[in-house]
Amino acid sequence: MGKRQLTHKAFLEAAVMLKALAHPDRIRIVELLAGGDTLSVNQIAKGAGLKQSITSQHLKLLKNGGALDSHKLSNQVFYSLYKKELLKLLACIKNCCGRERK
Repeated sequence: MGKRQLTHKAFLEAAVMLKALAHPDRIRIVELLAGGDTLSVNQIAKGAGLKQSITSQHLKLLKNGGALDSHKLSNQVFYSLYKKELLKLLACIKNCCGRERK
């Protein structure tokens, strides 16, 4: 089985998404949404232990990076995970990080 070759456009998309994920609070937000739930900004802020304004900034970056999807209902915005494949990336990160070096 051959390796899948990425196009230049795909490399750029990957870099944008990785940059969007490159903050501990944003990784925590993706983890909150990993169960498949659609959550409001306030629910995400509470679950991540962040102020609503900071949460909104993180959500905007994650959405612009292609990681999240959103929809508005009345005066609230709800977010969900757009790329379920990110869960594999998070699993890899968990496997690689958080261990003491010997």
